Amino acid sequence: MTITVLQRICLGECGGDSVCLVSAGLDTDNRAKIFDAALRLLSDEGPSALTVRRVSTEAGCSTIGLYTWFGGKDGLIDAIWIEGFQSFVTALRRVKPMKGPMGRLHAQSYAYRRWALKHPRHYKVMFLGVIADHVPGVEAQEVAQSAFNELLRGVDEAIADGDIVTENARAVAMSMWGVAHGLVSIELLQSGPPDVANCEQNLGFSVAYDTAIAAIMKGFLHAT
Repeated sequence: MTITVLQRICLGECGGDSVCLVSAGLDTDNRAKIFDAALRLLSDEGPSALTVRRVSTEAGCSTIGLYTWFGGKDGLIDAIWIEGFQSFVTALRRVKPMKGPMGRLHAQSYAYRRWALKHPRHYKVMFLGVIADHVPGVEAQEVAQSAFNELLRGVDEAIADGDIVTENARAVAMSMWGVAHGLVSIELLQSGPPDVANCEQNLGFSVAYDTAIAAIMKGFLHAT
């Protein structure tokens, strides 16, 4: 049998015991278990629970497994970032625009909220700084930037089409992002006024989001 690098790690730790090889995380299923365990702990207990030992215990594997697949705690958090932003960008790209560049921007605004409500644990890591001391690696930052670039591309197309009259596409994109981010964050944190936060099925937040998106879209039409 060919001994892989991962097996050498475990051989050095436990002398090649077959049970240890599996518990160490060499089974590819363990990567998903570790990843899911990290998300659960973040959601249920907060960032203080996200230690190598705690996550490994929750996933039912050795700490070697976490180091094998993610390189450590920072690599695990980066993986959450990367998977989240890749999924987020895919959602933005799959929108079905109503009409033209402005229609696409409008559809992407709603895709932003839908994705966030479907993936709240990822969103809180990506956008709400729940792991305050984490500095994303280069790959994670590049994937995150690609999400903003997707919005910026849409703004550029709207400008080229004459729907938005401005030379500062980045300012427009940041304004749109800020509105969406602010309202979605309030909704996820349930930090809005009680009479809104307690509305049945979050209809209060939905109406507020619809109103804000409609207003900002109208404001950008032929804006100077």
